[in-house]
Amino acid sequence: MYYAWLFLIQILMNKIDKLILGTVQFGLLYGINNKEGNLIDFAVNEILTFAAENGITNLDTAYSYGNAMERIGHFHKTTGIKFQVNTKFRIDTGITVSEQLQQSLGQLAIESVDTFFYHSFVDFINNPKIVVELNELKSRGYYKKTGVSIYNNDEFVHCINSIEVDVIQLPFNLLDNCSQRGKLIELAKKNKKEIQVRSVFLQGLFFMKAEDLPIKLLSLAPALYELFKIASELNINIEQLAMTYVQQQLNIDKIIIGVDSVEQLRKNVLDVDFKISEPYKKLISEILVEDITLLNPQNWK
Repeated sequence: MYYAWLFLIQILMNKIDKLILGTVQFGLLYGINNKEGNLIDFAVNEILTFAAENGITNLDTAYSYGNAMERIGHFHKTTGIKFQVNTKFRIDTGITVSEQLQQSLGQLAIESVDTFFYHSFVDFINNPKIVVELNELKSRGYYKKTGVSIYNNDEFVHCINSIEVDVIQLPFNLLDNCSQRGKLIELAKKNKKEIQVRSVFLQGLFFMKAEDLPIKLLSLAPALYELFKIASELNINIEQLAMTYVQQQLNIDKIIIGVDSVEQLRKNVLDVDFKISEPYKKLISEILVEDITLLNPQNWK
C-alpha cells in the first residue's frame, strides 16, 4: 500500500511539473471573463507561495506584462524562493535585446532565464541578425533555450523547420484542438522541439454562458454547447475538462496557466489528476471551428 501511494504521488507530481504559471495577470488586465480587475500585491504573493509549495517551479512572463516582473522579483527577494522563469522580448521597444534581458534579470532578481522568447513571430522572421546577439547571450549563460511565441499554423510550420528555435509556444485548448494542430505538434516533436501551450481556457471564454457571448463570437455557441454536454456526461465541470484534455496530450511538454486568485490555482492543480477516456478525447478533438480567426483573442476586439 505504501509503495502504491508513492507511485500515485509521483504520477501527480509529474503532471504538476508540466504546469507553468503564467503571470500576465500580475501586471495587466487580462481575459474576456476577468471580473477581478488588477491583482493586489497580497494576491500575487499568495499565488506564488501556493505555486512554490505545490511543485510548480516555472513562471512565464514578458517584458511587456506591465509590472509583473517587478512583482515576481520582489517575491524572490523577500522569500528567498526562486522560480525558473521564461520571458519574452520585443524588437520595437527602443532598447536592444541584450538590454531587455539584463533589465528583466534585474527586475526578476535572478541570474538567468530558462527560455528567452521572441514575443511575436513577426519579430522572429523580420530580424534574422538578432540571432547573433541571442547566441552570444546564450553562450554567456544568460538563458538556455530560444523560443518563439506563435499564433497560427503557418508560423508553426516555419518554426518547426528552423534550427534556431528550441521551444515553440502556441495556443491549444478544447476548440483550438487536435483537429487544428495535432499533426503539426507530432511533426514538431519529431524535429525535437519543446512544445509549450497557452490559452488553455481561451482567455476565460469557456467559463462564459453561450447567451453572454459577444456578437462576434456567437458562432462558437454550438461548439461550446457540445463541450458542456461532454463535461456533463463525464460529471465534471468545463474547467476540469479543459485542463484534462490538454494535460493528456502526450506530445505537449508544458502547459501555461494564468489565474486571478489562489483558489483558481488550487483548482487547476487538482484538475490535473482527472482523466478523460479515449472516446471522449476523440469527440473533443473532432470539434472543428471553421472560422479559425475566432480562436485568436487578438481578433475579438
